[in-house]
Order: sequence, then structure tokens, then C-alpha cells
Amino acid sequence: MKKYLFFFIILASQVIFAQEITVKDSITRNPIPNVAFYSTDRKISSLTNEKGVVKINIFDNYPIFIQHTSYEQKILKTSQIKKNIILLVPKNLLLNEVLLSENNETLDFDSISIQKIKKKDIIISQSSNSGNLLQKFGGVNTQKSQIGGGSPNLKGMEANRILVVVDGIKMNNLIYRSGHLHNIMTVDPFALKQVIISNRNSSIIYGSGALGGAILFNTLNPLKKGIKKFSFYQQIETASEATLAN
Repeated sequence: MKKYLFFFIILASQVIFAQEITVKDSITRNPIPNVAFYSTDRKISSLTNEKGVVKINIFDNYPIFIQHTSYEQKILKTSQIKKNIILLVPKNLLLNEVLLSENNETLDFDSISIQKIKKKDIIISQSSNSGNLLQKFGGVNTQKSQIGGGSPNLKGMEANRILVVVDGIKMNNLIYRSGHLHNIMTVDPFALKQVIISNRNSSIIYGSGALGGAILFNTLNPLKKGIKKFSFYQQIETASEATLAN
């Protein structure tokens, strides 16, 4: 009697063990947690644990729907499961097409918070530096505490709160000094195609450092090989007897 009882216990443990299966990735062979097992009418369901193990004895031999957001769905019966392992194939997720374009093409120039200085305005201004150019046409106040100075000020903010960008490359960021910053003076106004001034918070578009706004300098495109083009500009100030030529 004891022998029969012993064999019965062993047989029962094997049946219980056979009702636990492991779900693995078909490529990496790693266990997959949170895989959903459910019946056709969805009245019976279960999930794999962190080790990818689930008990399926509650499903008897009815079709089991096996589903995970990152893997292809499977439909199996318990009799079809071999070696207590189910392999799921990863899904190939196709992303929709994303179109990237230059910032100056996507900005809304009709907005009162966006100003644009065109090439003809740059030529007419005959500004000796970019600071003077911004003051004449951009409505930007520039701080000039010394010769060659020109720190732009937008809405009372300057330096590391105004982002200066030349052809998509940032010239400053948040770690720059909070005092006057004269880096726009290094930009030659005669080499510019256009200037875009954003008076609004532009951090969403350009990242950190644009809390007070952003000033975008777009330089002229280089000429093709073999094409020669020259231009000459001269400005004479009678009051100071100064001459500006470019």
C-alpha cells in the first residue's frame, strides 16, 4: 500500500510540474514576464511571473491565446506544448515617416513674437557689427559698456538666458556667465543671409538656454566652383569722420 501511495505522489507531482510552462524569447531565449494567457471567451486568464513561468492547468486542453505587446500572438492547446517551453517571436515595429527640416523653415513668421531680418535689410543697414544690426532692424537692445561690446537683451534677459545660434550651432548655453555676453560681435553681418529673432520662450525648440528667446544667424551659402561674385559696400559718417567699407 505504501508503494502505491509513493508512486501516486510521484505521478501527481509530475503532472503538476508538467502544468507549469516557461515563455521565452525565440532569439535570446530569455524568459518573458507579463505574458497574457487567456481562453477564447476571456473568462480564464493568467500572466507569466518575472521568471516567465505560468500555470496552465486551469485551461485544460482548450485553445489558449498567448499575447504580449512586444511579441507575435500565438494560439495553442496544452497538448501542443513541448518540453514545457513556449517560444515567442518578437514583433517588427514599423514607425511612421518623420520629416526633418531646418528650423527657419518651420517657424511662424506671422507671429508677433518672431522677427526676421532679410538680406536686403542687412545691406541697407550698413552695420559695422551684428549688435548694431539687431538694434536697427531687430528691435533688440544691446548693452555696450565698452568698445566692441554688444550683449543682446530680450525682455530684460541676456547672456545665458538668450540662445545664440549660427547655422544650427549653439554659441552659448546655460553654463555661460549670467552677466553681459558679447559673443554676437564675432558674427560678421556682411556674411549673413538672414537673422531670425524669437522673443518668446524657445527652450522647447532649441533646448536649454533659450528662456528669454533665441537669435538665429544664417550665413550665406558658398558659391559653386567657377562662379565669381564680388560686392563692395562703403559707409561714410560725417559726424565722426569715420568710413566703413566691406
